Amino acid sequence: MNNIQTPINDFSPCAGFPALLAKFRNNHSWKEIELKSVILLKSPAKNILLTALNQGCEVTSFHQSNTISFNIIEGCLKFKSSKNAVTLNSGELLELNGKISYKLTASENTVFVTTISRDPFRTMVN
Repeated sequence: MNNIQTPINDFSPCAGFPALLAKFRNNHSWKEIELKSVILLKSPAKNILLTALNQGCEVTSFHQSNTISFNIIEGCLKFKSSKNAVTLNSGELLELNGKISYKLTASENTVFVTTISRDPFRTMVN
């Protein structure tokens, strides 16, 4: 699977999200790559990513003891863990806490924001 992560240098909290999303979509690689991700914010306490998955793309992941959330901007994303399965539609949010192995599958072309929050104290100690 192809995966591109590109920081957006001109992103600021005041930037209009619709304009950012349009810029993301207008990039030529939008339709050529199964998974495209841009870093919106990277700090010791939090990472925020804007991600697009083409229909049928699957992402299998294991997340540490951080808190992670998926906020669906458009499309449909199926979440599956060993204990739960849920379909997330546009405007819905899923938050995970603790060590969880999971699989995400795009039922259609999907755009979502992932937020990974870390305990700042744990980050400084490790």
